Amino acid sequence: MGSTYVSYTKGFRAPNTDEINAWAGEFNPQKTETYEIGVKDFVGNTYISTSIFYIETENEIFYGVNKNDEFNKNRNLDGTSKRKGIEFSLEHYFDKLTISESITYMKTEFKEGKDIPGIPNIKGVLNFNYKFNEKLSMNNSWEYYGKSYDSNDEANEREKIDSYLLSGLTFVYDFQDGLVINAGINNLFNEKYYDYVGYSSYSKTRNYYPAPERNYYIGFKYSF
Repeated sequence: MGSTYVSYTKGFRAPNTDEINAWAGEFNPQKTETYEIGVKDFVGNTYISTSIFYIETENEIFYGVNKNDEFNKNRNLDGTSKRKGIEFSLEHYFDKLTISESITYMKTEFKEGKDIPGIPNIKGVLNFNYKFNEKLSMNNSWEYYGKSYDSNDEANEREKIDSYLLSGLTFVYDFQDGLVINAGINNLFNEKYYDYVGYSSYSKTRNYYPAPERNYYIGFKYSF
């Protein structure tokens, strides 16, 4: 039997120390209200979840060119920023294999209907999890991020930043005596993308801050 839910949350946060160290003007706490309605159900071997959401944020903490069009700094966005969208997700169970997918479309708005810079409208996730046995499992993830305006383009005047697709691979071995070891690869196909893209009004060029290339990790957890 499926279920329907309605939720409302309210939260706030103050700028952290790093943000205040590069802040323009006075700062105010960011206040957020989130409204969501959704449906969840099982159809055969598939779990289905979909929701519609609306988010309002006052004094959103934002990193970009300050009001005097000088260096990038943290500041509060003027007015209320809005996010509204829909999320749809599926999770299929096939014995040892679990496949899950989700796609989110989100329309952002601030300053007379402009899109909030640096936030893509579309994000998609595809995930494969295979359990070889009771101890060993593998997870392969794919994440798609749509196009967005560079973080200094509050007027939405320039061409959007390209979309990108990331993949990761993780192996987990549970000794079942308290010790769990995991190892994997981030950015499996060495995709070139950026943590932050800005724009210089002086040179009329974009500033790119590259994200990590393909990298490897290993870790462990022991529970007493």
